[in-house]
Amino acid sequence: MKATVDVTPMMRRIRPHERLRVPARRGEGMETHPFPAAGDVLGSQKRTTLVMSLAPMSVSRTLITIVGVITMVGAVLADLVIPELAVQHAFNPAWPPHAKFHDAQYMVMTVLLGLIGLALAVRRGRNMRVRLLSAAAVLATPWLGMFGALLFPGTAAYDPEFADRTVFVLGLHGQVFMAAVLTLVLIGAAATALRIPADSTTPV
Repeated sequence: MKATVDVTPMMRRIRPHERLRVPARRGEGMETHPFPAAGDVLGSQKRTTLVMSLAPMSVSRTLITIVGVITMVGAVLADLVIPELAVQHAFNPAWPPHAKFHDAQYMVMTVLLGLIGLALAVRRGRNMRVRLLSAAAVLATPWLGMFGALLFPGTAAYDPEFADRTVFVLGLHGQVFMAAVLTLVLIGAAATALRIPADSTTPV
């Protein structure tokens, strides 16, 4: 009759990183097996989660950062700085002061939204999935608003006197086409951000 030994008390006394000695086959000596510590298991899980989140986090942050910079400077360049385009907006002699006021308001708004989106995307911290999704939503606001503006009666993407100087891409006004492209980029960035594990922290 074989005797049995309760090893539970012995296992309770085993400290992290100690090796558990157990009998080998009959006629052989004792062999040792590593006894993993709870901290090692948790650390391995954290490293796996970090690796899984790095690639989608990097892609999403890069796309959002590009759109954020374009959003921040695009309207200012087009409506105020570039002479060929500014004459159709801020320096358009046919526009009354109130129309120019709303153009200036739009420029300031896009600068602020661009800064907010960039701050959410590039700043270090926790909950990167939520922050990247929020950044994408913030940056999409002025571009989606452009499509909404075209639905109002009496609006147009350009004035008739500038028709011969207006660039069209695939039948769309150049600015509207750019809004469509950037919106699609943000959708892709948001879809990529959804692959980031919850409560991920950016390491860089």
